[in-house]
This record gives sequence, C-alpha cells and structure tokens, in this order.
Amino acid sequence: MFPNIDVTTRLPKVSCGRWEQYLTVRETLQVMEDFFARQYLSKPLLQVFRDEVQTGAYRSPLHIHACNIIRAIEIRCLRTPDPSSAMHFEHYYLADIVNTIRNNPDDFAIWHTSETAKLYEPAIFENKKCDKGYWF
Repeated sequence: MFPNIDVTTRLPKVSCGRWEQYLTVRETLQVMEDFFARQYLSKPLLQVFRDEVQTGAYRSPLHIHACNIIRAIEIRCLRTPDPSSAMHFEHYYLADIVNTIRNNPDDFAIWHTSETAKLYEPAIFENKKCDKGYWF
C-alpha cells in the first residue's frame, strides 16, 4: 500500500538512512499485508488496492475509503515497538472494511469469489421434520 520511500516520512526518524529504514519497513509491510489478505481482504483484492494506490485511479469512493483505512492501520502498526504483534489488534477496523465489502458486492466482486469470502459465510444448520429431536 506504500509503493515508494515516502512512507518513511510518516514514521519517527531513526539513526540509519531513509533507504535502510524503507527496506526494513517494506518487509514488515509485506508481512502485515499478507496477514490482512489471508484473514480479511483476499490476495486478489489487496492487489487491486495496491494497484489503485500506485496509479491513483480508484474504482469507487468505497475503494478510496478502504485503502485509506488500511494505510492508516499500517502506519499505526509501524509506529509501535512490535508491528507484527500490533497488527493483530486492528480487528475492529478490518472487520468494518469486511462489512463494507460484504454489503457492496458490485464494488468488490473479486472478494466475493475468493476463498477469504468463504470465511465470512455462516454455516446453515437445518432440521428436517423426519429428524429425531425436531420440535416444531
């Protein structure tokens, strides 16, 4: 979500140079984004978001909103002493993005066909009248 070295301007200064800081931050961001893709967004949708951030051509205002939230989460995690553990506490914000995605299938069609979407489909249990224990 941060395709260039400008991400280092949003972080506290460190003793090493900006380039070394960027290389470290980039590795951490990749780990975070992979986790977000597996648990919440799906890899194809995250790639769409990355492409939109890089080109500046967003598909809809909902995409802009989702990208901004993801970028804010990443910066907040990077500002903590241990970003890899901080990313696990951003569940509420990421769940909000998932709810937006679920409620707008036309804008996020890629997500709805992904394996990640299956994590958010509730299992349906039905009783048949011929089953033992059917009460109604």
